[in-house]
Amino acid sequence: MVVIAIIAILAGIAVPSFRDLIERQQVVVVADELQSALELAKTSAIQKNGNVMISKLTDTEAGTSGVCSNANEWSCGWRVFFDANADGVFTTPGDTLMLEFLVTSGVSVNMSVIVDNNPVASTSLVANRWGQLAGNSQFHLFTTRVGNASPAANRVCISTTGRTRVVRNGATCP
Repeated sequence: MVVIAIIAILAGIAVPSFRDLIERQQVVVVADELQSALELAKTSAIQKNGNVMISKLTDTEAGTSGVCSNANEWSCGWRVFFDANADGVFTTPGDTLMLEFLVTSGVSVNMSVIVDNNPVASTSLVANRWGQLAGNSQFHLFTTRVGNASPAANRVCISTTGRTRVVRNGATCP
């Protein structure tokens, strides 16, 4: 009985730590996937002479309800595509899909472009023929259970030159 009691106490202590570890890893995976999608958009734009977009998926496209209703809410996922007709919308036939990613449930992704020191919501980014994305943008990723103050929160930062990087553990973009 004593051994079972000790195991129960240790399990009670360990379970919250494992939950935090799992949530932190989920956010890291989504941040890395987002950074990879941004890099794919940049290199593809150089190869295709521009018009490569990364745009958020809608609730309908992701099969969710009310998750991505705001312009800055990218929690449903995103797609990278070559916008052949330059209309800013993925259409078939015509546009070429390069990547589509659905975000893991339990992770929220918010995107904003910084204009005159104010965040502005955006539903897409365009990579130009030099592979540059709209500069001074950021994606804030965090767990839905804890919120944006979570120690597991990450940011994917896009500098004014188009360089992307992941800032871990709730730090802000420089």
